[in-house]
Amino acid sequence: MKIEMTDLRAVNWNELRDKLNPSRKKVHDGFHNFGPATAVEMAAKLGMDKCSTRPRVTELYHLGLLVPTGIRRQHQHEFAWCSMQAAEAKRRTGQAELALKP
Repeated sequence: MKIEMTDLRAVNWNELRDKLNPSRKKVHDGFHNFGPATAVEMAAKLGMDKCSTRPRVTELYHLGLLVPTGIRRQHQHEFAWCSMQAAEAKRRTGQAELALKP
């Protein structure tokens, strides 16, 4: 399932849960298994190319499935895992897309 950034606000949670593409799921699972990390750190932990991982981190952040920790390392934001249930609850209350502060 291809999700365009403009479609993220209207995503159906059951559809998302059932059809999360393999690379997005791998990155989300990586944050669950390894804990908070930057996109580059997670790429290294998963054995993925950072150019493939960074867009997945951005997508997961916009979906509410990753949350920024407020920590920055080497000019990169650190993110932490968020469950589907918590992301869905945040989406319902309008809190899912919080802007990253520079």
